[in-house]
Amino acid sequence: MNKKAAITPVILCGGSGTRLWPLSRRAFPKQFIPLYHGKSLFELALDRLSVFGNIMTVCGNEHRFFVQEIADNSGNKIKQILEPCARDTAPAMGLAAMFTKQDDDLLLFCPADHFIPDVDDFVQMVDGAADLAAQGNIVTFGVKPATPSTAYGYIETGTGLGENAAKAVRFHEKPGLETALEFISSGRFLWNSGIFLIKRRVLLDAIKQFEPDIYDVCEKAVRDGVHDGNFWRPSAAFEQAVPKSIDYAIMERAQNVVVVPFDAMWSDVGSWDAMFAL
Repeated sequence: MNKKAAITPVILCGGSGTRLWPLSRRAFPKQFIPLYHGKSLFELALDRLSVFGNIMTVCGNEHRFFVQEIADNSGNKIKQILEPCARDTAPAMGLAAMFTKQDDDLLLFCPADHFIPDVDDFVQMVDGAADLAAQGNIVTFGVKPATPSTAYGYIETGTGLGENAAKAVRFHEKPGLETALEFISSGRFLWNSGIFLIKRRVLLDAIKQFEPDIYDVCEKAVRDGVHDGNFWRPSAAFEQAVPKSIDYAIMERAQNVVVVPFDAMWSDVGSWDAMFAL
């Protein structure tokens, strides 16, 4: 494992999982449902990230006991950041970065609802990208497409940076089938996994540059927040944050985004077909 900078995993638990309705509902999203051999996707994420230690989660106040119970039962110690309300990934990631203190620490942001069975390959991929992130790059991980899927966004890759990285040229929304086929045939496109490895200071500087209002709201919410045992409660100022995904807020605008390919099984279990495929 990379020893130059600590890697702090941050699991983003705010998804509602409504695409798997009625099994998954806002009050009980898919990431907390035991879908795979008696384990929930959130528990699998905890197991996958436990090698790094110091796991943080960002979730809604209404789900805090689901998160804590699953973590306790799996033997993982966590710190929870409780969002007063859902404001998408950019504000959520801003909160996590504000709550951490060491500028050089690397934050590994992972959604709670991904299925990644090849744990060793995943850890090796993250460790291999640590130097890139420590150098000030925003590292995202792109899954090598198995099919011309219309269910995922895509990352267009550009100039190669060594054996296992390239500049990210553009982020593309979920395409139609014809466009997805063109993406696959070009060999330059990867599925957008929504997983990021970023130095704390680099993320905060990017939010401050591109979304200063989100930065200010997160700063105030953390400054006026309180610790409550394992729970970190930002103040109600967070409710003023504009909902925005990290892709729109930062990734599509920053010039230092690097993509590292992940050539292993991955799914966001975003449909009934995907769930049955497991």
